[in-house]
Amino acid sequence: MRLATLVLPALLLTGACSVKKNMEQMQDKTIQMAETTEELQTSATETKDVLVCVSAIQKQGGGYELRSKAFERMQEADTLNLKLKEAKAYFYAFDFQIASYSDASCMNMLDIRKELAGLAVSELGKTLPEVMPSGNSWRLDATKSGSKNESLMALSATLHEINVYQGPQAEPFGLRPISMFELIAEGLLKKTSMNSGRLSADMLTPADKEVLREEQIFTHLLQLRMRTLPVIALGRVSNIQDGLLEKFGMWFFTWKPRFDELNVEQITYAATIIERALETRTLLTRLDVESKIDSKVERILKKMKTAEVREKLDSVVDAEKISALDRFDVAIAKLLEK
Repeated sequence: MRLATLVLPALLLTGACSVKKNMEQMQDKTIQMAETTEELQTSATETKDVLVCVSAIQKQGGGYELRSKAFERMQEADTLNLKLKEAKAYFYAFDFQIASYSDASCMNMLDIRKELAGLAVSELGKTLPEVMPSGNSWRLDATKSGSKNESLMALSATLHEINVYQGPQAEPFGLRPISMFELIAEGLLKKTSMNSGRLSADMLTPADKEVLREEQIFTHLLQLRMRTLPVIALGRVSNIQDGLLEKFGMWFFTWKPRFDELNVEQITYAATIIERALETRTLLTRLDVESKIDSKVERILKKMKTAEVREKLDSVVDAEKISALDRFDVAIAKLLEK
């Protein structure tokens, strides 16, 4: 009996300690759950606020209607130049380009812009198949005619366009102007980091996620851009659009660009187009994706000679034009490098 008398209180004491410990653990978990619930509620409220702001910005900008009309006009246009004009208007009208943040009275401007950029990339990814060849087979040929192919070329060539309205609206809130080209580039470049585990999914922006969801479409679009931009530049400095005979001559014989007819700004613009092609090639190389220019265009560019044009220029009077020619020649030389 004495043993039982000693053991029973000990067991009761041990049981009481265990119960107390369990109760303390339960209390800790309850506090943690309450804190987690509060955090989730705060996060949900913040997300709701972001979506309310996004909705307000979309309504005040009218971007969707502007984009729809520009896209429709681009599809109906019968020349590449007209398609380029409407493709530029299309990219100008995305909400992240025209958002007036001050009017929406938003708190976290960076989150708002990220959301708008994600919606823009998502829309582009869903819209591109409308101008893709049937069967989703991509023809990376920037010398073929046809409305769909030229619409696709126009969209690829104008990815870099930034609406002049974007800067004044974004910069007061510490946001730099961005283009669709940058959004696509940033998303694709994060693929390697994601695959290696250096970057987790929760570190991706909404735009990054949308780019990676349509990785193949956006990669092909960049490849077509690489082939399209030199074609546009060639059209600016030559008479290749005059007909088959002109193209035949440029294909088999050396030819001189019509720089004597162009002013400094026009030559500079042609050089800028080639530089954008080089920028695209650098990106594709980093992505380990083929980045060739069209073989027919390459052959024509190799036969281009600018020396005769330079001989007619005065080093003093035509200094700015010579500088523009230098910039163009350097860009072409880099483009033709193997």
